[in-house]
Amino acid sequence: MPELSRMVALPSRRTPLLLDEANYQKIKLNIELPPGSRVISRVGSTHLKNEGREVQVDDKLQKNTLTLMRMIDMPAGRVQPAQYPRFVDFARQADDALAASIRIQL
Repeated sequence: MPELSRMVALPSRRTPLLLDEANYQKIKLNIELPPGSRVISRVGSTHLKNEGREVQVDDKLQKNTLTLMRMIDMPAGRVQPAQYPRFVDFARQADDALAASIRIQL
């Protein structure tokens, strides 16, 4: 999954940020855990939206199967200078959710 915070390196903008290419990615991974293992970190969901852009994390643990689902939908467009601070928050929260660690104890 891409690091969205790379797009928000500046603290503020005077001109629009151009998102010149649409980006849609979805990954679903089922992991069968070994007998006796357990997940010792938070497994849950995060759903973030920003002006038509969307990031979703939906992890589930059912019996001994850990399902990881990640989705990014970033249409091409512009982020206006007035909208940029909200976009910065969105991108940073998205990166945190997409890169959150899941710890498994064997």
